[in-house]
Amino acid sequence: MEIEAESTINRWEFSKIKDILAKPKHIILICKDIKDVCVAIKDFYAILNKDLKAVTGSSDEIDSTIDRVRDQVSKLQAIQSDVFNSENKAEWDTSFNTFTN
Repeated sequence: MEIEAESTINRWEFSKIKDILAKPKHIILICKDIKDVCVAIKDFYAILNKDLKAVTGSSDEIDSTIDRVRDQVSKLQAIQSDVFNSENKAEWDTSFNTFTN
């Protein structure tokens, strides 16, 4: 207590750690979601290829599925707000959930 009373340096307030770490935690979650999107797109394109068309003989259905995947990606790319800003979390969650469902 004497040291604190004599010190001119303010001590660290551990209750503020939550506030300090909130933004990086949000950014980490968004980056994880973006990674999941990239993996899903990669997987879709690996499956929906010429070989599948040859095996199934349903080229039109596969092309339609590819178009739907591209449409979902376009919706994510069209987000105008800064997804790394936690104030825009609801918009990101809605778009990401639309992609994953």
